[in-house]
Amino acid sequence: MIKISFLGDIICQLPFLKAAQKRGNDFYTAFENLQPLLQDSDYVVANLETPIAGEEAGYTNDVYSFNTPAAFLDALKRLKIDLYLTANNHCLDRGIKGLKNTLRELDDRQMAHTGTGPKRYHLAKICDTTIAFLNYTACVNEDKWKLYGHNLAPTDLNLLIDIDKYLAYRTKIRRQTISFYTLRKKLGNAIPKSIQLKLKSALGIKQHPTYDNEPLDAFKGERLDQVQQDISQAKSEADIVILLPHCGGQFNTKPGKLSQELFQTLFDFGADAVIGNHPHTIQETGLHNGKPYAYSLGNVSFSPSYPFQIKSSHPEIGMIFNIFIEEKTIVKKTTSRIKTTEDIDQYPIINISN
Repeated sequence: MIKISFLGDIICQLPFLKAAQKRGNDFYTAFENLQPLLQDSDYVVANLETPIAGEEAGYTNDVYSFNTPAAFLDALKRLKIDLYLTANNHCLDRGIKGLKNTLRELDDRQMAHTGTGPKRYHLAKICDTTIAFLNYTACVNEDKWKLYGHNLAPTDLNLLIDIDKYLAYRTKIRRQTISFYTLRKKLGNAIPKSIQLKLKSALGIKQHPTYDNEPLDAFKGERLDQVQQDISQAKSEADIVILLPHCGGQFNTKPGKLSQELFQTLFDFGADAVIGNHPHTIQETGLHNGKPYAYSLGNVSFSPSYPFQIKSSHPEIGMIFNIFIEEKTIVKKTTSRIKTTEDIDQYPIINISN
């Protein structure tokens, strides 16, 4: 029986980066407790949610925009992770050059990846079974998309939906529902995000989960048509096709309408399993006509001291989602949980969660 394990978001936020740099760029110690959890897996997949864009691009110095030293990959290389997902909302945090540099750094270390770059999906022969892994994102950080999105080549980034239509729709709804939206938007763009969070904290303004209740019909088009073509092609080459979308409402413990409709559409297109990330929390898992799904696996490495979070959603807890394959068919799923804590220097440690 083949066991494939899926991990959530591997992130290096500012507290983790600073603490690791104090340790001489020791990133591995944070992850070493994962090793025994992954040893009996035949294949492991994880979401790499940070560019590796190089020092000249500026390492992470903000709460929303990431860039991590290449030593981070050296640490991950020591883990039993076989495939990294790179299509996510942070992939353009250091522009197209940063996106491509990330792929070069992965390639230099022979670390397989999918989601960005010329190949639409990744094929892996595991024992006697060929499996296709397809990674797409339904979101890119808005400021980065406006700077770089329209200069992307069609092969640079796998997208689920039309991002321009999505942003326009969301702006329209917010103008209708949020008082003084335009003024608040301008102030938000002018004030650094770290200062905004401090001001909100001082004023007792609580952060709220984001919701993805937009209708998929509003964003359908060439992007989703391409996804359908990719799945059709993958099914001609593989025994099992697994979709790995990056979508959902951040810090929301329940999937919204958009996520639900996307997952349904991916199953309709022929996916044998759909396993998502992005909300930074654990969400619902189950079976759709006997096919496994997980809306969100939460985080692998999330700094508990990170200022942008909603503690009641427990972003420090993540899920390992396992599927088992027998005679080229998925026969069961299991889960286990991990939890990130921090030492006195804000260095994260990942452990099994009871």
